[in-house]
Amino acid sequence: MREFREAIMRHRAPGFCLLLVICLPWLAATARAADDTPSAVVERLNATLLAVMQDAGQLGFAGRRQRLEPVLREVFAFDTMARVAAGSHWRGLTGDQRDRLVEAFARFSVATYADRFDGHAGERFEIGREETAARGSTVVHSRIVTGDGERVALDYVLRRTGGRWRIYDIYLDGAISELATRRSEYGSILDGQGFDALIDRLDARIAAMAGDPG
Repeated sequence: MREFREAIMRHRAPGFCLLLVICLPWLAATARAADDTPSAVVERLNATLLAVMQDAGQLGFAGRRQRLEPVLREVFAFDTMARVAAGSHWRGLTGDQRDRLVEAFARFSVATYADRFDGHAGERFEIGREETAARGSTVVHSRIVTGDGERVALDYVLRRTGGRWRIYDIYLDGAISELATRRSEYGSILDGQGFDALIDRLDARIAAMAGDPG
């Protein structure tokens, strides 16, 4: 019986190999497509945040920032967010100033997450439904559930840019836009003090979160 099975497999091997050659690229593409959905992007962010929260004490601020940075830079559209946050001032910035603002915005965002997610007390994340929104964007409804059962709604707005889905705004409790809050703050500084003052302000806040007295 064993010899019979082995003979069958020998005869089937060439066809089986051909089938693998044909199917493997399709399977890989299917796997990539499953990973590249708005919900999958939010799930990746949540998984990273939860892991950082659970290891927060051991990591410290610097370790949390280092762990978060590559993931946040991948899932967030910091370039788009910085442009929107600058509002009408963006048109008046030079190419170098735009690059500096995008980088400062990204560094400040990473530092903010490292500062906020500094421990774990039984919190968990839940992903809800996806909803099609304006201008080709998609909203992923989610929430943080605290250890005592309190639910805080977080709605992520994503757009497909550069061939993949990326987050460009977050609504707290379904009403408070993080990007609108930043735009109001940045606009006020740019109007009253100018571009360099905004970069200095962001750098100072990053240093304060890191505990740098300088």
